[in-house]
Amino acid sequence: MQHGTSYRLASLKKQGFHAMGYTDGEDYVALVNADRRHYGNNKLRLKLAGLDPDRVYLYEGRRLSGRYLMQQGITFTQQIDYDAYCLVIHPA
Repeated sequence: MQHGTSYRLASLKKQGFHAMGYTDGEDYVALVNADRRHYGNNKLRLKLAGLDPDRVYLYEGRRLSGRYLMQQGITFTQQIDYDAYCLVIHPA
């Protein structure tokens, strides 16, 4: 994103995956790159940053508050080693 803000959301060393978030103040895109899967630990939780906590956002047909996305985050299952994800979130 040329005209927006980027956020480092996760570090490979700390969380086991790397994630960056990008926003132009409206739409939000998060790029996630996972490491190798570890036995019994294939769930990744991504907490976003830079959202309006009082605004409602749409993610995969679900309506979620900015506060929820930043505090609880989105949990997804890593399917294969070195999996990659692109999450797109729009304001409702």
